[in-house]
Formats: sequence, C-alpha cells, structure tokens
Amino acid sequence: MSELATFLETFLGSQVRSDGTWLHTLMAVDGGFFNARVRNDPVAELFVTTRAMDGFEFTLRGERMRPDATFETALNVSTNDHELARLWMDPAVRQQVLDSAYEYATTDHSLEIHGLGFGHASSPLPIARRIWTYELANDELIATKGNVEPQPDRLALALETAAMIAARTRRWAAEYAVIGHRIGASTHAEVELGGAPVMTSNRAAVEVSLQLLRRLPGERTGRLRTLITAKRAGHHDDRTYSLVDRSARSTMVPPLPEGDQRDFGIDAYRARASTDALDLDELARKQLLVARPSVVAADLDSIDIWFDGAPMEADRIDAAFALAAHLALGSTAQHGPYR
Repeated sequence: MSELATFLETFLGSQVRSDGTWLHTLMAVDGGFFNARVRNDPVAELFVTTRAMDGFEFTLRGERMRPDATFETALNVSTNDHELARLWMDPAVRQQVLDSAYEYATTDHSLEIHGLGFGHASSPLPIARRIWTYELANDELIATKGNVEPQPDRLALALETAAMIAARTRRWAAEYAVIGHRIGASTHAEVELGGAPVMTSNRAAVEVSLQLLRRLPGERTGRLRTLITAKRAGHHDDRTYSLVDRSARSTMVPPLPEGDQRDFGIDAYRARASTDALDLDELARKQLLVARPSVVAADLDSIDIWFDGAPMEADRIDAAFALAAHLALGSTAQHGPYR
C-alpha cells in the first residue's frame, strides 16, 4: 500500500483500497457514508459522490485570503442556483472551508506588510492563504489544487472538507426532522433534490408529502422549489383551478390547469378555475394565508402547493400540509384545527 493510502487510513479511520490509479475510501460524515476517490499524480484531485442534486452546480474558490478573512469576504461562489447555494453553505460548511485554508508563498509583493522591504529583490516572498477549489457537477463534488500536494495532511483535510460539503444533505434533513416532530410528520434521513420526499404526514386519511426539486419537465436550468402534494380523494370533484401569488416570479410557476380568471376574495392571489365560481371555505383561506405559497394548483389527480425556494418555518409548512389535505378532500371536509 502507498504511503498516502497508509496516511489516509490513519487520518480518516476508514479502509483505503487502490486500483492502481485512484485510492478509494468511504467517508463517514454526519451519520452517513460517501464514496470518495483520490489521486496525487499527475496532480492532486479528489472526487466525492453526492446524493441526487437535480442539476445543481456550484464552484467554490478562495485565493490570497487574509488571516482575518470571512467566508463572505474571502471566497467566491459561482452557481446555477443562488438560493440553493446560500442554503447549502451552512455554518458547518463555512467553518470547515475556512479551517481548510493553508499558507503558501506568492510572488505578489502587494501582500507584504508595510516596512518589510516592499518590492525589494532580497525580501522574502509574502505568504498568503488559499483553499482548494471545490466544484459540484453531475452529482459529484470535485476538489482540485492545480498541482501535486506534497503534504498528505492537506490532501486529507481537503477530502474531509469535500465530504462535509456533500453531507449537507444530512444536516438539512435533520432540520426537517425537527419540523417534522413538531407538526407530526415522518422525515427521511437525507435530502435528495428531485428524489424521494423528505417529509410525509397523514392528514385526515390523506397522505401529504414534501419534496425538494429544481427542474420541471422540459426545463433546462431550474431553480430550488418546494412541492407539497396530496392525491385528491375519490369524491368526484372534477373542478380544476390554480391560485398564484401576484408577487411570484414567472420563472418558478409550474404548468397550471386551464381555466378562466376568477375572483375568490384574496387580493394577494390571482385565480383561474374551470368552473364559474371558485369558493374556498373559511378554513382553506386561513390555511392559505398562513402558508403563503407561491402557487396552489388543483388538477384532476392532485393538489400541488408550490413554494419558491425552501421555507423552513414550521407554521408555514404545517399550514400547507393542512391546506393540501383539506383541498384534496374537497368542500365536504370537516372544519377544525390543522391536525
């Protein structure tokens, strides 16, 4: 086994195997496991397999960082989903990335401290700090340095940092678990964008689920959305309708059921319905105003409640679950508290 493989086994506490080109290991982070592969020839680079990202991409860079640098001032994040990137860089990621910075010599003498021979040929090269570059694409997190890494502890730290970034799926799910406990819902151990629901609850014999996704069918780019949905009960209600927040950005509005514009008494939303009238009872109106979704869409099969981004307020999520179940049952549903 190579010297690097032996070091990684000791540093990470996990088994490392070699296929002749790559070193493979299993990273344990936040109670989950992530496959990783590493090499240091011809250059240092590593790959950590993430969960489903539904097309989410970002690149995180940091060069010439000052000793007092913060995440916001020292690092650059480019991404195809700014709201999701903001949520992804949680305090654990930010601290880990800052802690992973290392010192290196630079020929940029503007970084020298005043009075230490600025620009003098015999003065020592100024010292700066930087991080590896982390790039998420195609459900894989890639960390690169640009050259060989002679210090195995730096490579191991970069691997830990990449795994911490990838494990945001578990920390985010843990936040939903707190909400789920409060509102009586079961939660998944990990967030999968565009995958399985992260939260499910039975409301008045109706199963309601919460899913995070980015891309709708036919979309090329996408944006972070939350979908709370419930199958319509078999009470033969063939009305279809939609309610759209007047302030919602058009880029987040999904395809909607056809219908004519209707007035239903809440000015913040514009409504369309397949029937001559759209009546929401008092309980549904209350739930709608607490949840404040971007879109409510009722087709023949389901009630779909959409949020732009990922609101994490328990009261809003609870009201949206209750609204989905209430509308799925139809106007014959009994009035009462949310649960």
